[in-house]
Amino acid sequence: SAMIYHFANIELDCGRRELRVGGVSVAVEPQVFALLLLLVENRGRAVTKQEILASVWHGRIVSDSALSSRIKSVRRAIGDDGRAQAIIRTVHGIGFRFEADVTTRVGVTSPAFDGSPTGEPAQHTRPSIAILPF
Repeated sequence: SAMIYHFANIELDCGRRELRVGGVSVAVEPQVFALLLLLVENRGRAVTKQEILASVWHGRIVSDSALSSRIKSVRRAIGDDGRAQAIIRTVHGIGFRFEADVTTRVGVTSPAFDGSPTGEPAQHTRPSIAILPF
């Protein structure tokens, strides 16, 4: 099982490595997915450029313009932009901070499920246990 993050009308499904907007899968490059995931996992604090390079580019040095273009791609994919910065805020001289409210649930990857969302609200953040018949 893997975590699914919800914010706005967006789902970030770690198990499937999939970004869904309004329930529809959106194709994004692996680095764009990794960058969004890093920001979501560290929501509420500024993630430094060094952390982003270590995590997304595995420590390779890339230009500021390469990083900016990936941030732009993330914003475009989730319906944010550099002016509004409603979801991803630039923290000048430091990095970027994920601003939106996030709820989480555990995605079930068992063959008994087709992977479609159940329509249950994902407000609870406590782990829940499902008892499944064999």
